Amino acid sequence: MHGLNINESSKHDSHHREQSAELAEQAKRRAEASRLKELHTLKGHVESVVKLKGLDIDTIQQHYTV
Repeated sequence: MHGLNINESSKHDSHHREQSAELAEQAKRRAEASRLKELHTLKGHVESVVKLKGLDIDTIQQHYTV
Protein backbone atom coordinates (compact mmCIF):
# COMPACT_ATOMS: atom_id res chain seq x y z
CA MET A 1 0.00 0.00 0.00
CA HIS A 2 3.00 2.25 -0.29
CA GLY A 3 2.18 5.41 -2.21
CA LEU A 4 -1.58 4.90 -2.01
CA ASN A 5 -3.68 7.23 0.02
CA ILE A 6 -6.62 5.97 2.03
CA ASN A 7 -9.21 6.82 -0.64
CA GLU A 8 -7.37 4.86 -3.36
CA SER A 9 -6.95 1.90 -1.05
CA SER A 10 -10.64 1.99 -0.17
CA LYS A 11 -11.63 2.11 -3.85
CA HIS A 12 -9.34 -0.85 -4.61
CA ASP A 13 -10.84 -2.92 -1.76
CA SER A 14 -14.37 -2.05 -2.89
CA HIS A 15 -13.60 -3.04 -6.48
CA HIS A 16 -12.05 -6.32 -5.30
CA ARG A 17 -15.16 -7.12 -3.22
CA GLU A 18 -17.43 -6.39 -6.20
CA GLN A 19 -15.38 -8.70 -8.42
CA SER A 20 -15.44 -11.44 -5.79
CA ALA A 21 -19.21 -11.11 -5.41
CA GLU A 22 -19.67 -11.28 -9.19
CA LEU A 23 -17.51 -14.41 -9.45
CA ALA A 24 -19.44 -16.03 -6.60
CA GLU A 25 -22.75 -15.24 -8.32
CA GLN A 26 -21.51 -16.75 -11.59
CA ALA A 27 -20.40 -19.90 -9.75
CA LYS A 28 -23.84 -20.17 -8.11
CA ARG A 29 -25.54 -19.90 -11.52
CA ARG A 30 -23.29 -22.60 -13.01
CA ALA A 31 -23.91 -24.91 -10.05
CA GLU A 32 -27.67 -24.41 -10.30
CA ALA A 33 -27.63 -25.12 -14.05
CA SER A 34 -25.63 -28.28 -13.43
CA ARG A 35 -28.00 -29.39 -10.68
CA LEU A 36 -31.03 -28.84 -12.91
CA LYS A 37 -29.39 -30.76 -15.76
CA GLU A 38 -28.75 -33.65 -13.39
CA LEU A 39 -32.35 -33.62 -12.16
CA HIS A 40 -34.08 -33.29 -15.51
CA THR A 41 -32.01 -35.29 -17.98
CA LEU A 42 -31.02 -38.93 -18.06
CA LYS A 43 -27.62 -38.07 -19.47
CA GLY A 44 -26.99 -35.58 -16.65
CA HIS A 45 -27.97 -38.15 -14.04
CA VAL A 46 -25.76 -40.86 -15.56
CA GLU A 47 -22.79 -38.50 -15.79
CA SER A 48 -23.28 -37.50 -12.15
CA VAL A 49 -23.40 -41.10 -10.93
CA VAL A 50 -20.34 -42.01 -13.00
CA LYS A 51 -18.45 -39.06 -11.55
CA LEU A 52 -19.50 -39.82 -7.96
CA LYS A 53 -18.53 -43.48 -8.23
CA GLY A 54 -15.26 -42.74 -10.05
CA LEU A 55 -16.13 -44.93 -13.03
CA ASP A 56 -14.60 -44.67 -16.49
CA ILE A 57 -17.22 -43.02 -18.69
CA ASP A 58 -15.60 -44.46 -21.83
CA THR A 59 -16.57 -48.00 -20.79
CA ILE A 60 -20.25 -47.10 -20.51
CA GLN A 61 -22.47 -47.10 -23.58
CA GLN A 62 -23.31 -43.48 -24.41
CA HIS A 63 -26.52 -44.11 -26.35
CA TYR A 64 -29.59 -43.87 -24.18
CA THR A 65 -32.79 -45.30 -25.56
CA VAL A 66 -36.22 -45.48 -24.04
